[in-house]
This record gives sequence, structure tokens and C-alpha cells, in this order.
Amino acid sequence: MPTYNVKKARIAKRKNNRAIGFAVVIITMMVLFNVGHKVVLSQLNLEIEKLRVEVTTQSNKNRSLAMKVDELSAPRNVQQVAQNLGLAYNNSNIRVVSE
Repeated sequence: MPTYNVKKARIAKRKNNRAIGFAVVIITMMVLFNVGHKVVLSQLNLEIEKLRVEVTTQSNKNRSLAMKVDELSAPRNVQQVAQNLGLAYNNSNIRVVSE
């Protein structure tokens, strides 16, 4: 009978070793999966931050250009440019159209 118990113990030990090995593989896969997700998340956060900086820079440029447009389209500036080009303001050429 000792051989039967020894075989049974060996089979049980193999099953335990397989279960432990399987558990180690599963845990390792979970850890690698988690690390992979964190790497992807970090890359996305960096990309988002770069895009925020780009948006802020473009927004500042847009504000600056809007201010320049306002400045250049001011009546005083238009009059000055017209005078520099030799144009004159003539009231007799103005016609009022009414409905």
C-alpha cells in the first residue's frame, strides 16, 4: 500500500505545482497588463498636455491678431492710410439711399 499513497501524493503535488504555476502566470499577466495600461495612459496625458499648450499658444496668437485687426480698421487709421494714398474725403460724392 505505500506505493499507492506515494503515487497519490505525487499526483497531488503535481496538481498543486500546476495550480501554483498557473496562478503565477495569471498574476504576471495581470501585472504586465496593468503596467501596459499605465504606460499608455501616461503617453496620452503627455499628448493632451502638448495639445493644451498648442491651443493656448494659438489662442494668444488669435487674440493678438484680433487686436491688430481692430487697430488697423479703426476710422482714424483708415483716414490716415487714405490720405497717404492721395485719397480725399468729399461730401458731395456721398449719396444717401433710403427705402
